[in-house]
Order: sequence, then structure tokens, then C-alpha cells
Amino acid sequence: MNQRQTRLLDEILSQPTAPFKEQLVRDLALRQLRRHDIPHFVDPAGNVVIGAASAMDYRTLLREPHPEPLRILAAHMDHPGFHGARWLDNRRLRISWHGGSPVKHLGGARVWLANDQGVIGYGRMRKPELHKSGFYLECAEVQLDDPVLVQQIRARDIFGGLAFRAPVWHRGKRLYTKAADDLVGVFTILRLWAQP
Repeated sequence: MNQRQTRLLDEILSQPTAPFKEQLVRDLALRQLRRHDIPHFVDPAGNVVIGAASAMDYRTLLREPHPEPLRILAAHMDHPGFHGARWLDNRRLRISWHGGSPVKHLGGARVWLANDQGVIGYGRMRKPELHKSGFYLECAEVQLDDPVLVQQIRARDIFGGLAFRAPVWHRGKRLYTKAADDLVGVFTILRLWAQP
């Protein structure tokens, strides 16, 4: 990959995302598609469809005979994380977890918090409760590092996930990230179309 491609991959991987909270990744993808003048549209469910300018164009494309089979690539733009449930006080937020998770070392784990504008703060996970199966986190509390940053935001408008040293970091030829599945797929699809 060249430097421009690496920057795009890093930018995609750095976007805050959680289940049903993928708008920042989607907005970045839409900016790339517009920048490269690639036909696309967003369907009623929020999926970005590339290669057709509208749902009508897409249906026409599906009906037309082609010598090659029509190939459809898919990548989801979210990753396991939490949604704010309710404020317990001005420093503690009750959260519900969505998707897979580690089951050990969760108490005290560093987390990031975001809204539709991006990352708004950090905190520590407290009182984690595993699902009765014991296989994943169900809910917890987040104790905020700086409550001033989020005290004016409704709990349900906040989402987040586990925080690492950075959203993306490089060591030698390796890349580490908070969430590769399936944000690397988003990058790959954009790379196929936009050739940044």
C-alpha cells in the first residue's frame, strides 16, 4: 500500500463505531465515493450501495444480462461496543454491551465514549456483568474521566468501546487497531472502486 492508502485505512479504522452506530464510518465512505465521483446511493436501511446511482439503477443493473456474473461485496461498518442506557450520576453512565466481548479483565478497562460528532471522552468500566451464559459482557457502568465533556448529552446518544493505546498504531510492518472486523472490508471495497 502507498502512503495515501495507509492514511485512508488508518482514518477508517480510527472512526468510532458500535452496533447500530456506524454513521461516522458511513460518512467517511460517502465522502470518498463523492470525491472519486463513484455512483452510489444509501438504501432505506442505511446500507451504502456502490455501482448504481439509485435503487432504480440498481434494479436495472440486476435485470440486465452480462457476460460476467454480477459480483456483490459486503462489509459491515460497526464493531462490538456499548450504548449508553442511563446516567447514574454526573460521573457514571450505565451501559449495555452489544456483540462479542472479552470476559476477563473488564473491571477497570479503559473505554472511549462517542456521539454522532466523534469521540467525546474516556472512562473506566466498573461493575461489569456477564450474560448468564458467561460468554460475553451484558452491561456495566462507565466512570468518566471528565464528566464536563458529556454531562449535557443524553445517555442514549452515547456509544463506545474498549480503548487501547490508540485507535490504530503501527509497529514495523504490522498494524494494530481497536476494530478490524469489518472496517478493513470497508477499506478494501473503497480501494477497489476509488483506487486512492
